[in-house]
Amino acid sequence: MTALESELRKTTDELEKIQQSAEAPDMKDKASVRTDDEQQAALHNKISLLQHQIRFFNASPWRRAMDDLLTDNGSVSFHRFQMCVWTLVLGIIFITEVWTNMAMPDFNATLLGLMGVSAGTFIGFKIPEPAKA
Repeated sequence: MTALESELRKTTDELEKIQQSAEAPDMKDKASVRTDDEQQAALHNKISLLQHQIRFFNASPWRRAMDDLLTDNGSVSFHRFQMCVWTLVLGIIFITEVWTNMAMPDFNATLLGLMGVSAGTFIGFKIPEPAKA
């Protein structure tokens, strides 16, 4: 058993103890109930994070690299995917042009404009949203 798996088991056991104590009828004050709810929420978040880490480290190296390049918080981000696709497309064009003509490729203005729009969306997604009150 790895360290992550043992930490996951320990956290799961701790969550079960808190849940069992919360079900006990002797809980009278609202403050202790609120504290237990907050502890349970924190433990659920920790369990979710540990499960994600275990899946990540058990995956193949190729899957880990793609996960690292394309995802934000466990889901594929559009702007990351878009930048990766443009990089691959222009890389293939570059290699093909150099291989066949032994010259640096001449990218036209339309292709460079599309690449600029793609970079703009990447930057646009990086601007943080204002906090909601």
